[in-house]
Amino acid sequence: MDNKITDLESNLIGSMILEQALFNKAQESGLMPDDFEYQSYKEAYRTMIEANTSDVVTLSTKIRNPISIQHIKDAAINCVSSAGFDAWLELMFEKTANNKLRNLASMIPDIVNEKEPIENKVDKINSILVENKITKNFGAPLVISDVMKSVRQEISDAKQMSKNLISTGFSDIDKKLHGFKKGDLIIVAGRPGMGKTTWALNVAANNIKKDKTVLIFSLEMTNEQLIKKVISSESDLTMDKLMTGSLNKEDWDQFNKIEYEMSQKNLYVYDKSPITIETLVNKTKTVQAVKDIDLIVVDYLQLLMTSNKAPANADSRAASMSYISNLLKGLAKDASCPVIALSQLNRGVESRTDKRPILSDLRDSGSIEQDADMVFMLYREEYYDSIDTGSAEIICRKNRMGESGTFELGFDGARSKFTNLEDIAFGAKNKMDYGPI
Repeated sequence: MDNKITDLESNLIGSMILEQALFNKAQESGLMPDDFEYQSYKEAYRTMIEANTSDVVTLSTKIRNPISIQHIKDAAINCVSSAGFDAWLELMFEKTANNKLRNLASMIPDIVNEKEPIENKVDKINSILVENKITKNFGAPLVISDVMKSVRQEISDAKQMSKNLISTGFSDIDKKLHGFKKGDLIIVAGRPGMGKTTWALNVAANNIKKDKTVLIFSLEMTNEQLIKKVISSESDLTMDKLMTGSLNKEDWDQFNKIEYEMSQKNLYVYDKSPITIETLVNKTKTVQAVKDIDLIVVDYLQLLMTSNKAPANADSRAASMSYISNLLKGLAKDASCPVIALSQLNRGVESRTDKRPILSDLRDSGSIEQDADMVFMLYREEYYDSIDTGSAEIICRKNRMGESGTFELGFDGARSKFTNLEDIAFGAKNKMDYGPI
């Protein structure tokens, strides 16, 4: 082993034995036993964590290997000063990261030489990178006094933070739920044709009007189809007109105005399908390189695959969905923005008298519910009775940090538009207006 590495690890162990506070600091910084390459020091640090002390006497009673005990005592004797502890910690993290990079680099040539389509190779490499992020480990549990300091700071900053929340644009929902927070994974579920995509696009449109940056992954519709729905929801141009091209001069004037206004906004769309979750994460990072993202929409969960493609049997599919939902939650945290992921429901809802969906109706995996911070479910009576009520229910079945409930909205299928009920009552126009909201 490199003498520099041995000296580095010896200095860290020796410093922690000399000062309990430095052992605590190492844990809080995220130092882990596997960061040590020298077996005696790896064993020493693991024992410190288990015993919650760096006392050399305690360590000597718990470590059975006399050679390891001697190495630990020598480390304490040879460490004359702990002044360089912070620098040594950083060197350890750098060493660990470099080792990870070397391991990753060693895997890539084998993947490159495989006889597979290039997109499969890229997905495999993306998968390895996602699963082996070069980051520090999370530290030890914090004492309550430290947590209280963080809570105090969050409360003090809450008013300012509220300005950064992503609203839905629907007054009743925003008033009660206070919007979506950075790092939130929001699941929007419903049966096919219930309006999941429409509602998610309405939320996206409401935010681009506020100059927010929105990234949409459309796995079912083309970019053109998706944007037509946005245009219809924000104008007097019905989907029928846009799909058939039946626009008169007034319609074209309106379209030209919308085209100009939307072209100034920060909306990114990606419609390549099939797509793996690893590729989705990679495409997000591509946008992040040039623009901070405020909201991500994924339409929809069940069309995502893993780098190994979607397994055929149900159990494997459930495991695959668990992996996908976990990565989406991680993406929300890494991108520091809410992620809205649309999801299908299973057919069980159709067999009940009350067809309002519940959490157990989520298709494929209970992990979707577990990973989600919020779960919304859509229900329209007219979907089953063929009676145009012009209304819809948005049911919040889960809200990790607050209230849940049912919200009634207006629904205009011809224009792919959900509306606030008060907007209908007062005859509000739904013209596109990209001014401040």
